[in-house]
Amino acid sequence: MFKKQISIPLLKQAESIYKSMTASERWLFYTLTAIVAITSLILLIRVYNNSTVVVPSTGGSITEGVVGAPRFINPVLAISQTDKDLSELIYAGLMTTDEQGKLVPELAESYTVSEDAKEYTFILKEGLEFHDGTPLTASDVVFTIEKALQPDIKSPERANWEGVNVKQDGDLKVVFTLSKPYSQFLQNTTIGILPEEHWYKLTADEFIFSNLNTSPIGSGAYKFISMDHNNSGIPSSITLTRFNKFTLGEPYIKNIIINFYPSRDLAQDALIAGTISSLPEVSIDSIDKLLNNRNKLYTSTLPRIFAVFFNQSNNKALEDKDVRKALRGIINKEDLVSKVLNNYAKPIDGPTIPTKDITLQEPLSIEDAKALIEKAGWKLDEEQNIYTNKKSEPLTITLTTANSAELKDVAEYIATAWRSIGVTVKVEIFEPGDIAQSVLRTRDYEALLFGEILGVDPDLYAFWHSSQRNDPGLNIANYTNTKVDKLLLQARKSTDAQERTQIYEKITSIINKDVPAIFLYAPYFTYISDSRVLGINLPTIMEPQQRFSNIYKWHVKTSRSLQFINN
Repeated sequence: MFKKQISIPLLKQAESIYKSMTASERWLFYTLTAIVAITSLILLIRVYNNSTVVVPSTGGSITEGVVGAPRFINPVLAISQTDKDLSELIYAGLMTTDEQGKLVPELAESYTVSEDAKEYTFILKEGLEFHDGTPLTASDVVFTIEKALQPDIKSPERANWEGVNVKQDGDLKVVFTLSKPYSQFLQNTTIGILPEEHWYKLTADEFIFSNLNTSPIGSGAYKFISMDHNNSGIPSSITLTRFNKFTLGEPYIKNIIINFYPSRDLAQDALIAGTISSLPEVSIDSIDKLLNNRNKLYTSTLPRIFAVFFNQSNNKALEDKDVRKALRGIINKEDLVSKVLNNYAKPIDGPTIPTKDITLQEPLSIEDAKALIEKAGWKLDEEQNIYTNKKSEPLTITLTTANSAELKDVAEYIATAWRSIGVTVKVEIFEPGDIAQSVLRTRDYEALLFGEILGVDPDLYAFWHSSQRNDPGLNIANYTNTKVDKLLLQARKSTDAQERTQIYEKITSIINKDVPAIFLYAPYFTYISDSRVLGINLPTIMEPQQRFSNIYKWHVKTSRSLQFINN
């Protein structure tokens, strides 16, 4: 048989042209062909990138370090920061904070407030579940609040719920009735909800010692898987996995491992070694050595203030306002924040954190500060450069604070400033656990360098109302002013945020004139995390555990999606 030969003219023509090319012409042909191919590939990549967007993808894990082992992973009992961190991950509340630090519904579908601001009605979302599949209803909410109020449980949350009546109306409605209006009540409803089915049979002692406190069941973004212990039986780490029925959305990161360390130094060493990928509240003097090309620093202003509070009844010299004004005026707050706190704090001039930039009071010169002390009747012993009274007794002040590197450095800065104007200063250091018992409760101090947690929407009543001067009140300056008392009550009743701000401005003005304290700075919350972890957006957080408020949006894996699909 004869084979039919098929001829393609174009190919034959191209072949003929190619054979007729010189070596240099062939090299030029290859180069141009490569350029066209590469250009086409680049154009295709650009078209793909322009028509798609990077989106979070499910998977991966993170390992975080915290200081201290857990004991009560239970929102009703949590006291330590570790317990609070884990409770934030494992439990959900009626409300939570969003990425701007504002309160938004979590388990709640909606809520309403009565005209007299005494009744709050919450409607729960339908189909809510705990991690074990148990339905979450209004009954669980009522049970949790009742446990927080139970005296023999001794919940640290009890004070937040005293004077509040809670009842359910069906499976999805919860009604809170307050004895009097309280503008910050909504913040209380962020408390994590317990599953009544697992707790209701337990006595108070059984409640406190239950294994559920270390093998918790909640309804938060992550659920408990296991707890590892060291050779001494102390918890060393906990493993959590994402809860795919979390009410705000299925989390992206599959597993979270929390390692527990007995000290901050050991936790920071683990971060340097890469054993953990993230660490909260790092020491400000260690930040530079902890940062590298694989991690990133996040900061947020905490609603806390640090100040020196005067106890005038324990030191006669402090009874004179001019002395207190001299002690306040000689401290350069911006210099303090820069030199001692490495600018990881915000200078303040009052009992609240300003929401906008303010102009700080100018510090006094040494000469002007000394003039105020002399106005108060003290005379300078020029040989020793100290002020004394008529009995030749030196103007002496004991400055008390807690045993932390930061506070000790701040105390020394203040002491040096006071000594520069002829004041004899003694710095007294207490262990943090002893401050509450030996110093605060007994009001046994002259000048106390201490921090106060205000909250995102501050309520200054506990800190400055005259009724709160004695333990367990937190008016540690023992301050009394009838005008301020009235304004504080007025602020508590107001549900208008702008009105409360104006009231607090008046309060600040009066307090600053009276000089019961020296307001110094609001610290930053510091958090170092692996730079591969995306979606971290620290809100203005009230407490460190709120860094996890949007944990369900964090991700370590990504993919690309067509824009019209994503939109």
